[in-house]
Amino acid sequence: MQEAQTLVFVEVRFRKNSFYGGGLESVTQTKQQRIQITAEEYLQTKTKLKNARIDVVAMSQKPQNKYNGSDEDNYTFEWIKNAF
Repeated sequence: MQEAQTLVFVEVRFRKNSFYGGGLESVTQTKQQRIQITAEEYLQTKTKLKNARIDVVAMSQKPQNKYNGSDEDNYTFEWIKNAF
C-alpha cells in the first residue's frame, strides 16, 4: 500500500489459537529477513519511491471463554507500523 510518499509492505498474520503464540510471534527472524529481501528487490526494480517501511498486521482469535457471540468481537487485531 502507499501512504503519502511512503510505500508500505504489509505482512498479515493469523493464528486460530495461541497455543504456539499469537500472530506477531509467527513473524520469526527468518521470515523478517525474507520480507526485507523481497522489499529491497522490489524497491530496486519496480518503483521510483525512495521511502518505504514494513508493517505487520496480526489477527488472533480470542479464547472461546471471551467470545461475545459476534464474529467481529471474536478476533483481536494488532497493527505494528515500521515493525522491523
